[in-house]
Amino acid sequence: MIGGVDQPSVRRQVNGFGGGVKIACSTCQAYGVYAGTFEAEHKLSSTVSKLFVDRKVSVVFNAASIFGTMTLKNLTTQQGVYAIGSGSDEWVTNWAYGSVPGSEHVLSSVVTDYTVLVRNVFQSVLRTNLTGGVTVFYGVNTDPAQSAIKLAPAHEATGVYTAEIQNKMQGYIGDMAKGKLKTGVDHKSGDSRNSGASSSSVELLSLSGGSSSGGSGDRNSTTESPKQDSPSGGSAMYNGVGWMLGFVVVQVMFAAGL
Repeated sequence: MIGGVDQPSVRRQVNGFGGGVKIACSTCQAYGVYAGTFEAEHKLSSTVSKLFVDRKVSVVFNAASIFGTMTLKNLTTQQGVYAIGSGSDEWVTNWAYGSVPGSEHVLSSVVTDYTVLVRNVFQSVLRTNLTGGVTVFYGVNTDPAQSAIKLAPAHEATGVYTAEIQNKMQGYIGDMAKGKLKTGVDHKSGDSRNSGASSSSVELLSLSGGSSSGGSGDRNSTTESPKQDSPSGGSAMYNGVGWMLGFVVVQVMFAAGL
């Protein structure tokens, strides 16, 4: 799990992901690292890649925007690691419809569908019932057309992210929308509620090569930065989608014999 700046919008994804892994496979270890940036930094990307390679990680989820995509491209092409993108369908945008090396290892992406938000605002305006000064959270919905967060198709990776696994994910989305599925992630802080004394559901890796405590203190030597928000964050349900992706990872590993 690659996180960008250590802030609530990113922690929600990191801890949601780790929670999903633990539910799907109690003996599997989820690792995470906060890079402290969303920007392209080649040297740092190599450091992060090595952390995952040294631990024989099979699947990595990107919650670090451009930095994460850069790192995933290295891991997919050089190590055969499977990738999960975020923000958009990265197989389309960053792997250019499968024309960029490593595209066959892109399992899916968390897609933010802004058309849902825009459509609802316009409908409220036309119906003259738009309320100002109110924060509205959008997430998954039992009606896919109303879901502001979706999982992208598997494209070239259907051999491991099979139709059966994808159908399971749709079932989890429905349960989440109905409130039947709880992620155990605090939405305000992004911390895990189900990790005992630790606030993280993943083993946090230090950029110096070791593991951090996973608590609420020093998180990879990054600090909370309220002025630098994640380009793909801000959704009330990102923690839930992260949970599902953690489940996807384990199912894919089994399907691929990893």
